[in-house]
Amino acid sequence: IVGSPPPRRSPANLTVEVDSVVVAGQVFYSHTANPPTFLTIVSESVRAQPVSASGIVHTPSSIPSCYCCDCPPRRLCCISLPPTTTVHPSLLVMVAQTDVSGLIQNSKAAQMLNGSLLPRQSANGTCPDKPAALLQLNEATTAVVLDAEGRDVVALAAVLRYAPMQAYCVLAEVDEQLQRKTGRIEPVANSMWCDAAGGEHIGMKFALDDTKKDLRLQPMFVQAHIRPESRVPLEHMIDAVTEKALGIKNLELKKNTTVDLYEGTYDSNVWRDRIGFCVTDRCDYAELTVASDALRKQLANIDISEVKVQPLGADTMQQMVEYDHAVSQLNREEYLSFLTSLKGIVGAVAYDSADQVTGYALALGTNLLQCYAETESAAAALVCHMSKAVGQSMTLNTAVDSFLGVQLASIATKRRAIQRFHTRAVPSQVKWEKVFVLNIGTHLL
Repeated sequence: IVGSPPPRRSPANLTVEVDSVVVAGQVFYSHTANPPTFLTIVSESVRAQPVSASGIVHTPSSIPSCYCCDCPPRRLCCISLPPTTTVHPSLLVMVAQTDVSGLIQNSKAAQMLNGSLLPRQSANGTCPDKPAALLQLNEATTAVVLDAEGRDVVALAAVLRYAPMQAYCVLAEVDEQLQRKTGRIEPVANSMWCDAAGGEHIGMKFALDDTKKDLRLQPMFVQAHIRPESRVPLEHMIDAVTEKALGIKNLELKKNTTVDLYEGTYDSNVWRDRIGFCVTDRCDYAELTVASDALRKQLANIDISEVKVQPLGADTMQQMVEYDHAVSQLNREEYLSFLTSLKGIVGAVAYDSADQVTGYALALGTNLLQCYAETESAAAALVCHMSKAVGQSMTLNTAVDSFLGVQLASIATKRRAIQRFHTRAVPSQVKWEKVFVLNIGTHLL
C-alpha cells in the first residue's frame, strides 16, 4: 500500500482502519488486538506482528517521519520506530521498567500497597492483563513527566476517579531538583513513552523556562484566571490528570478532587494558591503505629461480647462489597477486587448477635488499610482481630478525634499528622461516622 488509503484487511484476525495516506515502512500499533500487535506497511500488504515477550520488534530500515500521531482513541495509532526498537504496549509498563523508586518511595500510596502501585513485569517480561497495580484500574489516570530530552522520569501524578465528578489524588511526586523550577511542557509524540493504547495515561516533557509574562496591563480577569505557560511541574501534572479524569466542563463549579499530604512535606503556596486545593477537611488525620499487644490491652475494656468476627473468604466477599457500598455510597467493586487479590492481604467481617454484617476490615503487611463498622464495639473487635494477623505492630490512618484516634493516641510509638484538602467541598455522600480507619493514600476512605 503506497500513497493511497489502504482497504480494510484482516491479517491475523485484525481489522485495519487507517484514516490517512500511508507509505511503505510506517508502523501502526493496534490496541484492540490481543495480544498487542504492530502492523507494518510493507509494499502491498499489511504485516501483523505481535509484540514479543521481550518487547523487541524488528521493522524495515527505511521509516519516514510520523505525520498522524494525533490518532483518536480505539483506532490505529501511527508511530515511527528505528530499524530495531524496544517498544512497550503501555505508558505504565514503561514507567514500571524505569527506576522511579526514588520518586515514589516516600509516597503514601507506595507505602500502603507494598509495591503494588505500579505494574510489575512477570518472569517472561510481560505485564498481566488483570489489574495487579492500583494505577492499572479503569478509574486511574496517570501523568508522566520526562526531562527535556525525553529520557528520564522526573515527575509522576495520578488520580483515582471514584465518582463521575469526584477524584482522589493518589500520587504527586516531583524530583527534588525540579520542585521549585518553572518550565513549559509539551506532549510526548513519536516516542516509546507515548501511550499507544490511547488509555487514561498522559506523557509530557518538561523544559526549564523561568520567563514570566507581564500581565499587569491585561484585564483583571486575565490576570486572575489565565494559566501561565511556564509553571512548576506539579501544577502541570495535577491540571492534566484532573482534566483527563473529570473533564473540563464545570470543572471549578461541580467537580471535586481530594488530596492527603503529610504535614510539613508540602508547599501550601503551590497546592492551595496555584492548584486550587483551598478547602480544608473538617477533620485532622494521623498515621499511627501501635504495638499489637499494647493495642489489644488498650481496647480490652471495650465490650465486644456480642460481636462475632470471621476471616474474609469467598463466602463473605459479597457481604463485604455490599457493606462497603452502604458506607461509601460508591460502586467500589473493582477497587475492592484489586485489594483482595493482592498477595498477603487479610480481611475480616464482623457480625452482630442477629448475624447481620456490622463491619469489615482489610490489612496488607503491617498496614491496616481500612475498617468500617456500625458501632465502636464492632470496630474494636475488628481492629483487635486484625492486630493478631499483621504481626508485632500495626500502622493505621484515623481521624484524630475519632474513637480509635483517642484510644490509641497515648500508646502510639509513631505518629505523623496528615492534612486533607479538597478543591471544592468535603465529600458528603460517605457515612463518615462508620469510617474508623481510612485507606489514606489510595482512596477517599
